[in-house]
Amino acid sequence: MNALIPFSIYALLLLVLGTAYFWKKQGTPFPEDVLFALILILLTWKPVLNRVMQMGLVWKKGGISLRKMSNLLDKPLEVGLELPEQRFRAARLQVDLTLASLAQEADTSIKFQLRRGEQLHLPLDEPMQNALINVLAAIAPPTAVGPLELDEFSFEQLHPKTIRRQFSFVSPLFPLYGKNVREAIAYSRKHYPKAEQVLAEWQQLFPDLQSIQADTPLTERTMLTSTQLQLLQLLRAFLTQKPFMVLHDPFRFLSPTVCQQLQALLQQQLQKTGILILTNAAENRTFLAKKELIHQ
Repeated sequence: MNALIPFSIYALLLLVLGTAYFWKKQGTPFPEDVLFALILILLTWKPVLNRVMQMGLVWKKGGISLRKMSNLLDKPLEVGLELPEQRFRAARLQVDLTLASLAQEADTSIKFQLRRGEQLHLPLDEPMQNALINVLAAIAPPTAVGPLELDEFSFEQLHPKTIRRQFSFVSPLFPLYGKNVREAIAYSRKHYPKAEQVLAEWQQLFPDLQSIQADTPLTERTMLTSTQLQLLQLLRAFLTQKPFMVLHDPFRFLSPTVCQQLQALLQQQLQKTGILILTNAAENRTFLAKKELIHQ
């Protein structure tokens, strides 16, 4: 089978050369430029036809067909897209999940309730943090053993966009996107003036942000420090004004002084937001140590 393509190409080359020789014997010279072009085309076809043959074998062995691919493309990208979108601000988050853990023999059970105006600290290892965030962002389907609800609605009753409107995330899973800082932290174009105003206020609180401007290109994000990136992600979460904030190791790259200022901002935000803080075992010790320094 592998020799079929080269054999066919060389057979066609032989046919072209034989035709040119026959024309010459008949007294009609075969155009040299045309002959050269035909030879190049046939030699170029060889890798293309080899690849087509390989793809055909893969399709045959894998039982792939255009109909199966069409059926796959007809499936919805996410579960729940057929549900109507709703606009409301949830006041209560109820979570009761069992998540499979690769680091532990037993699965991890996560159960809590969070209301707006409350702050909850939840120590989890890194894979569990990511798994919980993916569930809350309606990216991954949950393995639920109990309620997973926003107010009286279960997640299964809500459109994914409706769920995502309830949460703002500060996590490496959701990096900053945009041409510049203004686009990255603003919820939409109409919020650009508000974003610039709050950025200026945060620059007064956090000296680490003073070297950043609203039009600083994010193509230079590799030049931004970890503290700057963390503060900009937190600023984006504050500006979205969603009912719940999920903070993934929010104090990881921050000094105790910056943590104290951030805690004061979080206390102000509690008036209208529920705050869930996720830390792993190592960061939990750092988090508690920084809280001790703050209160001393």
